[in-house]
Amino acid sequence: MPTIQPTNALSVEVVGYYKRDRESQIAIIKPNQFPEIKQSVMNEKFLRNHRILLEKNFTDEEVEHYMESLFNLLRTNRNLLDDVKFVTFRQIIANVASSNEDLVIQVVPYNERFFICWFESFPPCLEIPLAASKAFWREVTENSSKFQFNPFHKGVFKSMVELSDGSKEKVLYSAELDNYDARKHRFVEVKSTIFDRAEWLKVRGPFAYWQSRLSSVDKIVIGKTKVTHQNTKPFIVIEKISVSSTADLPLWIDQLSSTRTVEDGEQRCKQFLSAVQHFGDSAKVLRRTGGIWSVDECKMVSQDFIDVVLNYENNSG
Repeated sequence: MPTIQPTNALSVEVVGYYKRDRESQIAIIKPNQFPEIKQSVMNEKFLRNHRILLEKNFTDEEVEHYMESLFNLLRTNRNLLDDVKFVTFRQIIANVASSNEDLVIQVVPYNERFFICWFESFPPCLEIPLAASKAFWREVTENSSKFQFNPFHKGVFKSMVELSDGSKEKVLYSAELDNYDARKHRFVEVKSTIFDRAEWLKVRGPFAYWQSRLSSVDKIVIGKTKVTHQNTKPFIVIEKISVSSTADLPLWIDQLSSTRTVEDGEQRCKQFLSAVQHFGDSAKVLRRTGGIWSVDECKMVSQDFIDVVLNYENNSG
């Protein structure tokens, strides 16, 4: 069955990799320093018998709100921004491209660039909590006896996007990467979900395609999970695993929804970044409603985000 190949409207360039700790301090690394995907991840019997306690302190403390670690990287690698117009998270671009759902983001323009992040937090997810999901896969892949904070491994990428006025501009973004397949020298996305495979592909497939394409990932490992209780304590248990190729996901996108084609996603990225440039003469909150971007006059850009941008610009070598 043929697959739909990505067009040239949005190209991806791998810039480099780093890991960050809880305080968003960074260290440059090479791909072979990533956690390697273990055979246990593909062993269903092992996974069915493996469980992780859902502790009460699973919060969003591990989430970066304002690209803090990326700014720390850019302070010592300022040349990475030489040809860049936009700086953001991969999640924002993937959410923009994968659907026309309503979104709210904030933009801080500075030195002829636009810095973009979520207005409040990541959009709601229909799967199990992010921290618990990541903890489960860390424990499975590393065979650790208990959950502990492990540095996030991240990549930095650039994409060239044609804007509505015909100009071509680059966007730089960071992305968390889950595992590394040393045999094929490729990165692997690992997902935990409460859905069956078919339902997951329908609900999360379009986002997963864009998330993977934007970071040159060609394989997604999907683990169907459920929450069980033992002595009143909640545990995550995995029931079944499957593997999807990123190149195959556009097929499901087209078969499940005619409004979620690859070309439409590229067009949404074009409209998004064009709106950022059009409205971004000053710090603003932008809202997408019904596929249309406009300024949200009732909201103000977070002063914390402005401070992070100014602190980077004023303290860079």
